[in-house]
Amino acid sequence: MFSVCLITKNEAKWISGLMENLLPLQPEFIVCDTGSTDLTKDLAHSYGARVYEIPWTNDFSEARNRCLKYATRPWILRMDPDERIAPRQFDLLNSLAESKAWAIQCPTRAYTNATECIQEDSWRACRGEFEELEQGFSGFKQLVYTRLFRNDPRIHFVGKIHESIDPTVPQVLEGEPRIIQERSLIFHHYGISPEEVKEKAKGPLYAKLMEEEIKKPNSLWYVWNELGVHYLREENYPRAIEHFRQAAERFPTFASVYNNWAYALMRVGNTEQAIKLFEYALELDPVYAPAWLNRGLCEMDRKRPLEAIAFIRQSTRFDPGSASAWRALGQASAQCQQLADAESFFKKSLEILPHYIEAQVDLAILWLHQKRHQEAQGLFRIILNKDPQNERALHFYQGIQESYPSPKLC
Repeated sequence: MFSVCLITKNEAKWISGLMENLLPLQPEFIVCDTGSTDLTKDLAHSYGARVYEIPWTNDFSEARNRCLKYATRPWILRMDPDERIAPRQFDLLNSLAESKAWAIQCPTRAYTNATECIQEDSWRACRGEFEELEQGFSGFKQLVYTRLFRNDPRIHFVGKIHESIDPTVPQVLEGEPRIIQERSLIFHHYGISPEEVKEKAKGPLYAKLMEEEIKKPNSLWYVWNELGVHYLREENYPRAIEHFRQAAERFPTFASVYNNWAYALMRVGNTEQAIKLFEYALELDPVYAPAWLNRGLCEMDRKRPLEAIAFIRQSTRFDPGSASAWRALGQASAQCQQLADAESFFKKSLEILPHYIEAQVDLAILWLHQKRHQEAQGLFRIILNKDPQNERALHFYQGIQESYPSPKLC
């Protein structure tokens, strides 16, 4: 029923696990290898895969389309070697092959312990829903991709980077849906940890390919957006701003683009323009929690914590699982001297994400302000044991050691 089409290079660490995971589905494994020097090809052969060697041309779509040509099953299951599906969801996956749709989109949970990801729109804390696949990660970024599509010669990948089949899916014919979403079927992805990205030099490669892609006359909006996100992570805010602006021109109705654009503006101190864009994002999507949170952070920048609380509360209403939103609500409450509320909100943030170090630091500082020196000292020790170079924790912990001063709130 399914052809699993893979492009590989030095994936020996992952490929056996993927094939072992999918074997109960009895799929056809197609592997197009772009130059592995490890055991990737041998391992794939051992699971019955058909393996082809192809040249790498710095074009992910070209490689994936080569792979599609060898597939013989009715449906293509798009996966990478570092991805898995929970076996208990195989029945659901099989049932989707009875769909009349041309293609099916599903959520992907990209697991990471990178603390910088906590602030991103798509980040969620692990809650034990797929405990066997969460593998000790604190959270994941959740995105929706097309994962299953008909094996039809009209359907092919486009884009050198962040390649997609969506633009090539045929239009509706005889009442059949074009693309549908199945949000219950979850794909689990492991290759975005800082260690993996560094090992494969993904960041520089992806940025180079995206820069090449946007030079095309009809460059796609999401490539501009992803490149903006890349520069945002590098704290290159002027370049991020320009790329988000270009993405918005190409797709003017997507709230996330305006939220990203506004956030970059906020980081360079252009708060007034940022507010306008956050508010426009909320016009497009009134329940978009990240824009409510960031709108509140703008009020924090303007030294208006009481107004900030109103916006951030909306964020927690629409996304009660956001550790960063509860932390921000705690910070705003602390600045308003609503100390009991602030403590409650910091603890809520840590209930969602127990190892959120910056929320722990906020709580310890709050306890210092309340003259709860012993509790603060104990928490600072825990923090510094995990993160010995944390500047805020070091500063306040050293203050405790110098006769328990009562510092200002953060």
